[in-house]
Amino acid sequence: RDAVRLSRILSAWSRETPWMPMPHSPREDRRFLSRLIAEQEVTTLRDWRGAQGFLARDGEVVHALYLAPRARGRARGKRLLDRAKSQSRRLELWTFQDNAGARAFYAREGFAEVEMTDGNGNDAKLPDVRLVWEGDGR
Repeated sequence: RDAVRLSRILSAWSRETPWMPMPHSPREDRRFLSRLIAEQEVTTLRDWRGAQGFLARDGEVVHALYLAPRARGRARGKRLLDRAKSQSRRLELWTFQDNAGARAFYAREGFAEVEMTDGNGNDAKLPDVRLVWEGDGR
């Protein structure tokens, strides 16, 4: 039910990010989101307008964290991430090296950058960085 709205959030981010190529069509984004919802734990952030963001993870691996434009800068990403942290002793994820906003956000949230690549392993073929958060020993 949420795949269409969540895929729009993902596509909007790609469209409004100047350095991000559009590796997938909107239809491919919908299929991707449908698969994420079916195969992973997806937490959806909602308000009276409907879905405003989501975090998808498989165990300790966060595969996606995206917010609608009007939901950004309001600690909503932190809320999604805090929920994932409360359910895991460790989290890891990848983001693009050029995504300065995401890298600053994850640094504030206690993630350490542990690996950088040239991007050959991702669909966009952009240099990326792996980040890890080690929990507080819960």
